[in-house]
Parts: sequence; structure tokens; C-alpha cells
Amino acid sequence: MPNSFKYSTNAQTEALKRGNFWVGIGDVGKGPTSTTEFWNGIDPPSGGYSVYLNKSSQGPSIYVCGSDATLVALTNKIAGTAYTTVTECLDYYDTQTDKMVWGGEVSPVITNGLTSFIDFSSTACYPRSGTKMWNLANAAVGYVPSTTFSSANGGKITTDGYNNGQTNYVGSRINIDTTDSGVDRFAKENNFTFAFWTKPSQSANRLFSTGSAGSGNTDNCVWQFWLASTLFYWWDSGGGGNNNLQASVTSIPNGEWSYITIAYAYNQGGNNEVKIYRNGSLIGSNSISTAIHSAVSRAGDTSLQYTLGGGYYSSCYTLNDPAEFGLFQVYNRTLSADEATTNFNKTKSRFGL
Repeated sequence: MPNSFKYSTNAQTEALKRGNFWVGIGDVGKGPTSTTEFWNGIDPPSGGYSVYLNKSSQGPSIYVCGSDATLVALTNKIAGTAYTTVTECLDYYDTQTDKMVWGGEVSPVITNGLTSFIDFSSTACYPRSGTKMWNLANAAVGYVPSTTFSSANGGKITTDGYNNGQTNYVGSRINIDTTDSGVDRFAKENNFTFAFWTKPSQSANRLFSTGSAGSGNTDNCVWQFWLASTLFYWWDSGGGGNNNLQASVTSIPNGEWSYITIAYAYNQGGNNEVKIYRNGSLIGSNSISTAIHSAVSRAGDTSLQYTLGGGYYSSCYTLNDPAEFGLFQVYNRTLSADEATTNFNKTKSRFGL
């Protein structure tokens, strides 16, 4: 089934967005059109594109381009330009709010509570080249410095571990911007869940971290918590010490695709709890007394980003790792084990499982 689409300047629930287009991704029905104003889209052909243009009534105009050359010709007609490359065309659509290129159906994950969503299968998220990517759940822009895109597995990015071991240096990471306090920046008092598909090529020091990396080469040295191949670690307010929340992790193998879910719950019977799942199965968990859990709040930090394939270790010491990534989600609630399994089952075929 193709994604459904609606043009609106008002927020829509349980839908992704790009500009003023809202996209239904299959977990919640968007019909009938007479009630919801969502219209069925058209899946692009393999290697092609669907172009959506808003019009005043009867849904968007949809053009299907079967090749790069067809997209270039159509874009020049729409924009009155003389582009010669697909990159120029995709850069043009990235600046528009009433026009969009949808170059691949995104995975139908649960959207209840979804606050950030990156899926490299869609050209609306990442136009297959360049350093910028767009969050499909909010207005944030992320960065992919020194990484490699491949259309395999529907679309994936590979980090190479570049500049591992240096001080205060971004290197090869996927840096995902956040937007608003209380939406996708969290303190220990907030329930939240992070989830992503990854295939590490070695035992990783940092598969995922929250902190700050920026669009260039230099870290801003903001730390919060991180996940390695064998450990989840949430620093306490002193940068270490005894009142951190950590959990031993098993079964994140090298050379295999894994769907990792990190689910956190605040004050569950007096404890703060974290659970880590791989492919829907619990592989690590722990808790700490809510009364003594010491952690710096990043809910209002304007420089916070999420990072795939990199992180920090003391005094901004760079830990970057080579791995492949295909999908990233943030929720403002604690997903259950059943929901982690549901998301895995909805996306696993793309990764050969």
C-alpha cells in the first residue's frame, strides 16, 4: 500500500511531515478522504520518484518519474529552472513547503508518541547525497558528515569510525537535531524510547548517544547517555560517580542487522527503569531508586543532538565506530515489549529478516 498524503498548515496527529505535507505510514488508518482529507499516494517505481504538488482542492497533483532524467525535466518545468542533476532538483524541493519528492515508502512503524523519525529510504528525509537530512516528524535538520549512502536495504548510511580517539571532533557520525523542550529533549522525569536499525562492523564503543555534535567538525561537548555493544550508561550529574543508571547488554552482534529499542520509565514503584531490546527480545535492563538517580536534565538544552555511530568519553574524547544505520525513532513515552516487537516485525523484511 502506498503512503497517504494531506497538505495542511495545521498539525496532524499520528502522521509524518515534510514541509506542509503530512504522510500516513500505515499504522493508523487515514480514510475516508471525505472526513480526513488524506489522499492515497502513488508508489514511485524502483529507482524513481513521486512528486507531490499542492493544489486548492481534490488533493495534491502527483507526478511519477521513472528516472533521474525525467525528474530533472519535470522539475525544470515546475520551477522554471535549468537544472541538469538530480541533486539540484532535490535541493530545490527541500526549500519548498507546498511541493515534495517522495522517493520511497517509509516503514510503517507505530506513530503514537513519535517525536523524531529518520528513514534513509525516503528522499524527503535524505536526498541520497550531501550532508543534510530532514526529520520526518518535526522541523529539525540533521547532518551526516563523512558518511556513505547506499540504496541497499531500502536506504542506509554507513559510518566509518573516522577520527576515533581524537578530542572534541565529530568525524563520521549521523547527527540528528532535536527541536522543542519537552517534545524530544528529555530529563530523567520524562518517559521516552529510542529505536534504530544498525549493523555494526565491530564491537562498538558508541552505537548511539545523546549529546551534541553539530554540522561541522567540532563537538559542543554536551553529554547525557550512550549505548555501546555491551553497556547502556547514563552519566550522573557529576559526570560519573555512583548515582548513574547503567545496564549490561548482551547480543548486539557484529555483521548482522539488529533493531535496538531503548525504553525508559520514570518512577515505577520508586525506581527509574531502562530496558533494552534487540529484535523485540529483552537483552538488558536495570533500575535505580528515583530518589537518588542523579542526572543532568537536557530538556531545555538548545545544542542537544542524538548521534548514531559516535559519542563521547570524558573531556569530549571522541569515540566513533563503523556501522550501518537505516532507521531511527524517538518516542515521548515508554514503549512496551509488545510495541518493540511490533515495530521490529513491521520493518524486518527490509533488512532481510
